Amino acid sequence: MPKVVEVVMGPSMPETGEIARAVTLDNGWGQVQTYDKRKKSWVKGGTTLQSLWAADAISRDLLKQNGFDAEDIQKILWRPKDE
Repeated sequence: MPKVVEVVMGPSMPETGEIARAVTLDNGWGQVQTYDKRKKSWVKGGTTLQSLWAADAISRDLLKQNGFDAEDIQKILWRPKDE
């Protein structure tokens, strides 16, 4: 499975109410991903790039207000440079 090398846009909360981001993968492709709270991981799809453009960025406080735990918040706000 390709690794994320750059978070290009997001994470943000489009009108769908999901947490989403656009990324560049190590194989050179781009992908829109949505955070799956049950799996505690990012999954392919779920929203559109256009929805991301219109959405506001997410803050740690907003995630806490929406019931995300510390593990979710760390994974949602993670950037490749964090490793």
